[in-house]
Amino acid sequence: MPDRLPHHPKDITAEWLTLHLKKGGGLSAGSVTSVTVQMGKKWNYAHTARVALEYDEEANHTAPRCLFVIIAGMVAFYAETPTGGLPLARCAWP
Repeated sequence: MPDRLPHHPKDITAEWLTLHLKKGGGLSAGSVTSVTVQMGKKWNYAHTARVALEYDEEANHTAPRCLFVIIAGMVAFYAETPTGGLPLARCAWP
């Protein structure tokens, strides 16, 4: 599952976030050790959630402590197409 997009906020794991935060430059050292998902609204084709993160002692102090996540079924479909998917917006704030 680490390279696949989650299909539901509850599918977000510490391993998945560590991999993708490092790929995106949000985490330069260490790893995510704990993920707490607080579910938000469920729309027709999307779920929203607030995700609180905890890190090991090696993680940089600028890594995000909280994320707002929107998971839309069609985004996962287009991102996993055989042609490499469509570009997705990268949104983050400290």
